[in-house]
Amino acid sequence: MYGKRHKWIPSYFRDLPLGCLLKTTQRSESQNSYFKIFESIDGTLVEFWLRFQSAMEQQRYNHRFLDAASDSTLPHVSSKIMIEKHASKIYTHTVFYEFQEQVQMAPCSCAVRGFSEQGNMHIINV
Repeated sequence: MYGKRHKWIPSYFRDLPLGCLLKTTQRSESQNSYFKIFESIDGTLVEFWLRFQSAMEQQRYNHRFLDAASDSTLPHVSSKIMIEKHASKIYTHTVFYEFQEQVQMAPCSCAVRGFSEQGNMHIINV
């Protein structure tokens, strides 16, 4: 069965969206490119381990630095929308700015079609 996998794998995964797998692959490629900086072809296992430890320490330092920046300051809120203010308090700066970009683009991509008798808006995507 394993030898014939080229016949059954495409059929098995035909209806499965692979978006989540692409993100995993991209993460893996990102980590590989990061660690290649610390790699040497003619190095020994001990040298590799020391470089790997150095890379991990650098990543940990960067994470602590960014966490401290997110914990001690609030990002700039550009509108008076309550959800944006709330997001500025709970998200890291990087995630907040991605969220803020989506919030700013939202009015351009939808419009109010009308109101129901109960006062609810009907929004359509443009």
